Amino acid sequence: PAPFAAIAAVTNTADALDIEVASYGAAAPVTVTAFDGKGRRIGEVQLAPSGQTGHAKLEAPFELRNDIQSVSIEGQRLAAATFVLDDNLKRKRVALLSGSEADQAQPLLSPLYYIRKAIEPFADIVLPKNAEIGAGLTEAFESRPSVIIMADIGTVPASVSPALQQFIEKGGVLIRFAGPRLAAATEDEFLPVI
Repeated sequence: PAPFAAIAAVTNTADALDIEVASYGAAAPVTVTAFDGKGRRIGEVQLAPSGQTGHAKLEAPFELRNDIQSVSIEGQRLAAATFVLDDNLKRKRVALLSGSEADQAQPLLSPLYYIRKAIEPFADIVLPKNAEIGAGLTEAFESRPSVIIMADIGTVPASVSPALQQFIEKGGVLIRFAGPRLAAATEDEFLPVI
């Protein structure tokens, strides 16, 4: 059979779309092109397969990478030369908020430490600079997250309650982790129980 190249895998990492190309006898450099849902070119990258596989990194902001619907190897008329991306490869933006300051001396005790470690490989993390919950939520909304995770936050301030309610009504997800502050909260409209 004639030499050819095929797309073996595509991974949407924190900073780039990582495209693995398998080479079956093809030694010449290949061009991999990314397309959006309307067939417009979003970007392209060249790579020279060394041995049996090669990796190309298409660096772009995650919003642009989330628009990519397919990647193809130019000049290859094979099904294996095109990779169609689904929603599983789209990265989400997640805002993390905590009611306490991060303890630099003992990071394992931070309410967000394990949450962050668990979701960091799969999402872009937003950590508001302002530790005050109202200002932190306002800052989080500006980054347009898909999910907001609150770790041990008592009552949501009334000043940001309407914005948080609107975020949820528009399809945003709010996840709250319990702790002493949340347990002490007597009334909060953003709890699953009344």
